[in-house]
Amino acid sequence: MKVYQVVKTNDSGTMTVAYFQYKHTAEECAKSYNDNILHNLAVKANKMNGAMRGHNKGAFAELVREMQNLPYKVKEISVSQSYRY
Repeated sequence: MKVYQVVKTNDSGTMTVAYFQYKHTAEECAKSYNDNILHNLAVKANKMNGAMRGHNKGAFAELVREMQNLPYKVKEISVSQSYRY
């Protein structure tokens, strides 16, 4: 039996957020978390002055890097069903 795991990866390692029976529900959960992060980063980028050529150029580049590497991903794992028999 396959189970889908939503994991969050960061600098300190990997953390399991939730388990799902169906892949599409796991993808919806990961997308929801990632969309929330993207929204917060977009709001932060919108408030920056001088993001392209000014003093916030480095901070803006870091925001773009964070947007490209979203932390929540879906991982497929196999679970033994031998306990049912």
